[in-house]
Amino acid sequence: MRYSVLLWLLSCSLCAADRWDLQFFHDVDEEQLRIDAIAFCSPSRGIATGILAGSRGDKPAAVVTSNGGRTWTLTQAEEAAHAIYFLDETSGWMVTESGVWYTDECGRNWRRILKRRGLTNVRFVSRERGWAIGAEMTFLETSDGGKTWTRVKTAEKLSDNPDRVSLDAIDFMNPKIGLVLGHLRRTRESKLPLWLDPRPESRKEQPQLAFTLETRDGGGNWATNKVSIFGHVSRVRLRKDGSGLALVEFDEYFEYPAELYKLDVRSGGQGRVTRQKDLAFTDILAGPVSFAAGFLPPGRLRSPVPGKVRILRSTNLVDWTEDAVDYRAVATRVSLAESQGQVWAATDTGMILKLTH
Repeated sequence: MRYSVLLWLLSCSLCAADRWDLQFFHDVDEEQLRIDAIAFCSPSRGIATGILAGSRGDKPAAVVTSNGGRTWTLTQAEEAAHAIYFLDETSGWMVTESGVWYTDECGRNWRRILKRRGLTNVRFVSRERGWAIGAEMTFLETSDGGKTWTRVKTAEKLSDNPDRVSLDAIDFMNPKIGLVLGHLRRTRESKLPLWLDPRPESRKEQPQLAFTLETRDGGGNWATNKVSIFGHVSRVRLRKDGSGLALVEFDEYFEYPAELYKLDVRSGGQGRVTRQKDLAFTDILAGPVSFAAGFLPPGRLRSPVPGKVRILRSTNLVDWTEDAVDYRAVATRVSLAESQGQVWAATDTGMILKLTH
């Protein structure tokens, strides 16, 4: 009897535990949906975009929900986004191959406000004030909602090789304090992907120059810093208390596929908080509860072979625990989105998951 009660209590605790449940999966013969970005303007309305590959070629696509993910609808898209950011329940921006697009209808309709290739991300602190970053040392700002854009002159002093400078990550703690991070791309001797190289160990990750630009007056002035690091910062997320999280990914042969660093914007401090040989992080969220998502790589090298999706969480950005994830979820990249405490994950294998309680 006592043994049965213990089993019942254990089963109840497992059922009550938080887990990531599969909400959507595009499982269609001879088609593959690669989701590159996901965002929610409210807990009920969200959009994920990417490329739908099929027998008739590749085309941009989006999946949208208006009921918190209970149902998703696959639609055609004019362009596929690799970054989406919502400021509130109506205003949002997405970055595509051709530039920056704006919506004032929570993603129902989009119009292009900046035509430019090579952009990586965008952030707005109001409907008028925003920044776009990208390749070739691109750092642009607008104060009129994207009608006009000007170059941030501070970025022009980062390097004498602007064609090799990529600005990759941007976030704001509040309308005044923000960070931009980038790196000086190395010239690769081999054009082969690392996983196809017969001697991948010969392409060990080497230190490269990383750039940090920081503003404390809403973009009026930017302080710069340069440091040599392994890998490059692909994501940065800041919390309102001044702490934050940075994701470092590696392009060449390295012992770890990725690392997480804790940031302190107020003091300028930073330090590595976690890395695992069997977890390739690809996206992060920083909040009262922070998340880091990725996948289990099939070996020492990243390859096109999807691995099991893994998601960690932390309340202090130092100690991390792993959530339960639907066993069907596999990917080579995972993207995260959050709105008012609701959290979702999307994969480049056409899956969308939601954290349930």
